[in-house]
Amino acid sequence: MRGRNKAGRKSGNEFMEMGTHVADMMLCFGGVPEWCSGTVYNENQPAGPTDIMEAKEMSPRDRDSGLVMGTRAIAHYGFQGGIWGETHFINYAKTMSENYGVDVLGTEGQLAVRASASVRDNLWHLPRPMEGAPTHFSDWQQVDLSDVGLEEPVVTMYRRLIHAIETDTQPPSSGEEGRWAFEMMMAIYQSHREGGRRVELPLADRRHPLEQWRDA
Repeated sequence: MRGRNKAGRKSGNEFMEMGTHVADMMLCFGGVPEWCSGTVYNENQPAGPTDIMEAKEMSPRDRDSGLVMGTRAIAHYGFQGGIWGETHFINYAKTMSENYGVDVLGTEGQLAVRASASVRDNLWHLPRPMEGAPTHFSDWQQVDLSDVGLEEPVVTMYRRLIHAIETDTQPPSSGEEGRWAFEMMMAIYQSHREGGRRVELPLADRRHPLEQWRDA
């Protein structure tokens, strides 16, 4: 899987904004994450403890999301069943909502899911496992969902939430899944602090990795 961001933010702010949403989409396809390997850069150098700051200091116009670090990052994940995933936080200056989503790479083809609008018009299929040359981009085929009977996502969300309450079960994107998505972002910092080493999930130390590093 490839998680895809909207960009328009430095990686430190992006982790706590769109990063958790991208992680949530990866959880839908990958299931429970088992490990993470991450690297964080501040401009052109590996980020260090002196680069740790409050989110509002990094981006005054953005929301307050606690301690952050770095302008660029890359993360690799391992999920149950041998599934791999990766996400890049490149710090492009311009936001591109159409890039937001996840790519699913299979043995016979690929799916491109874009989440900036209704999935009805944002699901694409490539009938082979590798993209090929840029001249082959036209081989992507939009998946026709007109006969599937999709309802508006907000309706589905409320319906499944009500069902979970009535049956005492967990809805999709439950609190537990939200914790996993948050953990996937925190694990990037923890792995980077350990030199990019693969760290197991859930993290053994439940403290904020940047708080630990700053106070060490």
